[in-house]
Amino acid sequence: FGGVWTQDGNYSDLDGNRTHGGKGLYGALELALLSASGSTKLDAFVSYSVGDPTVSALLHQFLIGVRLGSFWPRRPQDSMGLMYSRIRPNGRLDPIIPEPESTGEFYYRLRLTPWFSIQPDFQFIHHPGGQWQRRDAFVALVRMELVF
Repeated sequence: FGGVWTQDGNYSDLDGNRTHGGKGLYGALELALLSASGSTKLDAFVSYSVGDPTVSALLHQFLIGVRLGSFWPRRPQDSMGLMYSRIRPNGRLDPIIPEPESTGEFYYRLRLTPWFSIQPDFQFIHHPGGQWQRRDAFVALVRMELVF
């Protein structure tokens, strides 16, 4: 799927000037690479978006990733995935931001009960915020899902 977004109304652009409207493009594709009833599932996705340089903090965003599910017979509801993203910040916000930010991510989602899952997630970020002088970052977090 894909499309065009527009924003109506009057507001300030990134230079502080009053402007009317904004626009951008986006597209995404999901693909089942491997899928069979009761067995391992492998999905892939890709996404790309372009922002309006007068009003958007991000000019371009590219994402690509894969998700592997039902790969272990003892834990058929678990899944894991890998993702890579590259984001080009808008230099109009700060002319010192010349570099895109790149992120690699890995997660493992454990479905512990039909109503509770926990997901450790690890990310490596190169040029955080698009600033080359910042040190690369390693982020670890845990997400929890409660279904009721």
